[in-house]
Amino acid sequence: MNSAVQAKAKTRSKAKGERVITTAGQVFPDGTMIELVSGSAGNKPDLLHWNGVKASVVPRVEYGDYTYEASELNPSLYCATRLPKQCKDYGSSRELFRGVSDLFKHSFHFSDRESGLVACFCLSTWLTDRLSIAPSLVVFAPDQGLGIEVLRLLSCVCRRPLMLAEVTPGGLRSLPMNLSLTLLINECGLRPNLQRLLRASSYRGLHLPGNRGGVVDLYGPKAILWESDVANDNFGEGVIQISLPASSRWPALDEHRRAKIANDFQPRLLMYRLKNCAEVRESRVDVSQFTVATRQLACALAACFPGERA
Repeated sequence: MNSAVQAKAKTRSKAKGERVITTAGQVFPDGTMIELVSGSAGNKPDLLHWNGVKASVVPRVEYGDYTYEASELNPSLYCATRLPKQCKDYGSSRELFRGVSDLFKHSFHFSDRESGLVACFCLSTWLTDRLSIAPSLVVFAPDQGLGIEVLRLLSCVCRRPLMLAEVTPGGLRSLPMNLSLTLLINECGLRPNLQRLLRASSYRGLHLPGNRGGVVDLYGPKAILWESDVANDNFGEGVIQISLPASSRWPALDEHRRAKIANDFQPRLLMYRLKNCAEVRESRVDVSQFTVATRQLACALAACFPGERA
């Protein structure tokens, strides 16, 4: 979790002097990490403690002079998002990438290029807090129903997904983005003020004016259904743009099937985050062949595959 999120963690003291921090996740300098995982009861997730070698699911983590506990989420938010139950081996980064890519290719008949771009976006959501720009996915969907199905499948493989509709600037500012949510937005007619807000939220460290002299941090990844196939000017530089192929066939993905997909991919993607988070750096790959508008995006995506650099 980035420093801004860590600063938002709430600290309280118990009678015996124990200092307790409620957290949505931590990344410590020695590589130790804390992640949220699906809890066994109530609206409070459990914590997954990663020591750099192995992971364990626990109700609280002792680190330094502090005790860390999971934040208790709003019941509606807890039901609306997904948290993995555990982490498990993902093989190689290429195998994981290929698995996510094939999922979209076979479900929606994407081309190799577009399924690969979607896979890049999905994996980047697990490491966005280590990047200076949050990649966004803009989906041009001539059939809104089909576009919603794409968002539903994205919710199976993105980190802490939250599907939204009827989004307003005030509603966006009210979201608990300290949870590092991935926003999946079904809103084809975005007003210019909301477009500007979404564009600003793609850049790490850009705080926005809040209430009573405060500020809010809306930084994070997002996927948006869009009414036009030219979206880069609307959402800034960090945009992956794809167009859904015209098709009368929709994938037969009911909630049971989507849960099965999520239970397969989410634990592997969590392990990908745990093993690669400390290795993410701004990429030094050659981006001279890219346009000026896409170079920052290319660097961000390349940084999410630290083990694949030449």
